[in-house]
Amino acid sequence: MKKKIIFTSLFFILLLIVKSQDIITLNTGEEMKVSIMKIEEKMIEYINLDSINGHIYSISKDKVYSIDFNKKSTIPLLQQYLKHNSLSLKTINNEQKLFNEQYNQMVENINVLLENWMLQDTAYQNNFIRQHKVINLRQEKTDSPINISNSDVLGSKSFIDERDGKMYQTVKIGQQIWMAENLAYKTDLGCWAYDNNESNSTTYGYLYTWETAKKGCPTGWHLPTDAQWTTLTDELNGVRKAGTELKSTNGWTSPNLWSSNTNKDIINSNSSGFSALPGGYRENNDSFKGIGTLGDWWSSNEDDNISESSIARSMSNDYNGIARLSFDKKIGISVRCIKD
Repeated sequence: MKKKIIFTSLFFILLLIVKSQDIITLNTGEEMKVSIMKIEEKMIEYINLDSINGHIYSISKDKVYSIDFNKKSTIPLLQQYLKHNSLSLKTINNEQKLFNEQYNQMVENINVLLENWMLQDTAYQNNFIRQHKVINLRQEKTDSPINISNSDVLGSKSFIDERDGKMYQTVKIGQQIWMAENLAYKTDLGCWAYDNNESNSTTYGYLYTWETAKKGCPTGWHLPTDAQWTTLTDELNGVRKAGTELKSTNGWTSPNLWSSNTNKDIINSNSSGFSALPGGYRENNDSFKGIGTLGDWWSSNEDDNISESSIARSMSNDYNGIARLSFDKKIGISVRCIKD
């Protein structure tokens, strides 16, 4: 009997995870996160996603102000909703068409503004072409709604590394100005692309030994000190939460939420604009590990307590914080430069 109860509980937990999330807004203004199972003429049946008991509840439609269907909701449910609310697909389609026309016109206006602005500066023009910002906006004119972030439309401040002509995005956090990308300058020694595959350096930058990292930043920039890393994390609510605001919203592998060592509330908001990516690391035997799950970055400080080691910062896909660690100087990890 006990095993049956445990199995049933696990089943409903899994059920709640895979179910799409709909939102019912009541006449009182209260919102309920649910998965709608059935819509009848006077009642709505649903599973409450805030509960793990798996019970199916019902509510009178006269208590419901609106329903926000998740994109994964099934067509039969939408048909039930239309049928019992005296709406028509024609009405929905007309509203969708009007929205898309307004959206496409907005995209066109943005493209014109960007083109006029970029013509004033060849460097910005080349960067936007390389990053496909304008091209993507044009390609995304569609009959389906699309979300565009401010960073996609407006870009961010940048500079060109005169050594190889690469342009880097930058971000100001507190009183510090950081690169918003990993360093990707190829040196003759102490520098590797992950798995020795140059295509990885395009996204994640190169992995550097500590000695190479110390002299790797462009003119006007330098490898951050241990204290400067601490200033950054203090600005972003401390080491236990800073990873949330530093990590890019893309590029990180989803953690194993069933592991006992995993924080179940992993959030990568990148609210700081730092856009930390998990470039992995290179061990001394030329093996590579951790791409997609780990990101490590050198500081300019040696570890006074451990021979031939230096201080670094580390973020992972299963932790919201940022760790201060010590690594062998000869391994290869990522570099973020800070402005002088």
